[in-house]
Amino acid sequence: MTHTPGPWTVPILSVERPSGHDVRPTVAIRTPQGQMLLSCSGLPARGEMQANARLIAAAPELLEAAERADQWLDVIAQNYPEMVADFHPLRAAIAQAKGTSSAQANP
Repeated sequence: MTHTPGPWTVPILSVERPSGHDVRPTVAIRTPQGQMLLSCSGLPARGEMQANARLIAAAPELLEAAERADQWLDVIAQNYPEMVADFHPLRAAIAQAKGTSSAQANP
């Protein structure tokens, strides 16, 4: 299964008041068509919640950039074999994002 295509956005933080409860800040991540992917409320401080949401919303672009960089790693490794270990975190992150084995990411 693949993820919902980006770009994802983080609209302005909203505030909700569940029936009779305290006010809670809420943040939602949306598709380009406005469909809600994720909604979180009552998390850490407002600034931290927005920062977390921006990081999650950037995931499709980050994965795409990591995959583009990964295409060059084998070429770089041929010329600089001592750098191969430095590539493992990138490949592990790609594998984690795709839900594949990290063993496959570290040939």
